[in-house]
Amino acid sequence: MIAASAFPNPFVAGPDHRVSIQYQLSRAAEVRLDVYAMDGARVFSARGVSAAAQGGVGLNPPVLWDGRDHAGARVAPGLYVAHIVATDADGGVSRRTLRLLVAADPSVLDSLRGSSLNPGP
Repeated sequence: MIAASAFPNPFVAGPDHRVSIQYQLSRAAEVRLDVYAMDGARVFSARGVSAAAQGGVGLNPPVLWDGRDHAGARVAPGLYVAHIVATDADGGVSRRTLRLLVAADPSVLDSLRGSSLNPGP
């Protein structure tokens, strides 16, 4: 029911650098997106993203994350996990997980590009 991708990945956290997390649905659903640090702490949430209000079926507008936590502080460089949960009107649930790599600075990105952080479904 749901396919998802993140670009650019890896990325550098900050107001001028964001990762675009985009999802595609096979049927209309209510979508929740949470990003977690490796210690399990939730650092970002996009709850109540209404797929029906965004067109529902098909490719939906991206959710942008600038690498800042709920308090507005830049997260530490490292690996983060984005969990996307879509619940349709019949109560059917579909989940997708993406790995996001936050780099320390732009100079590290060239050596990391091309790595397979999010292999196919």
